[in-house]
Amino acid sequence: MLVPRHPHLLRRGEQFADPVARATLALYALEAAVWCAPRADHCAPQSCLRRQFTPYIFNESREDSIGDVVLGRHSALQTSAVVPLLKVDGPPLVPLRDMGLAQAPAILRSGRLLVWHRDLTVDDGAGETETVGFLDDSDMPPWETWITYVDPSADSAVSEGYLVAWVPPVFVDSVSAAVGVNAYSALYWLDGTSLLVERVLLDAGYLG
Repeated sequence: MLVPRHPHLLRRGEQFADPVARATLALYALEAAVWCAPRADHCAPQSCLRRQFTPYIFNESREDSIGDVVLGRHSALQTSAVVPLLKVDGPPLVPLRDMGLAQAPAILRSGRLLVWHRDLTVDDGAGETETVGFLDDSDMPPWETWITYVDPSADSAVSEGYLVAWVPPVFVDSVSAAVGVNAYSALYWLDGTSLLVERVLLDAGYLG
């Protein structure tokens, strides 16, 4: 399993057709799990994963907002020495152990990946109520859990773009309840959907 030595922002309409883009998606998923797992606090569902990396609200695109989070999270993991700062020269992809992420796939699989469609959701607060604030009144998951945003032009399985986030195991039951009451097909688990992100992570061996 390989991840990029230096992650980069994924472009709008990214279809993960090349190895570096696929490995970057995997890195973002693994780092979301590694960051969020020790910070997930069932006593503070509303705030525990909204303390850092607040995205700039006037970004030009949703991809830029995701970029604020994933690059900020990667930098914070480097600062805390969870992820090493590798030399600039060398192959673009390195083994998980070289990035300090040998245990990350198990952490990723301990939670679940959530799909949220902003353009399909209704701000009715149902998900917020079911999760005691882990999801907000639009069913948006906390930004520290964000992994990527997929534009509809990149995934023929959907007609609207979607955000993918990692849900720590302590919140899986309450988010499942929110998924169950969602009446607009705007919130659901990634597994079994055959969406682009699931296919890429399954092919890479990170899911299942």
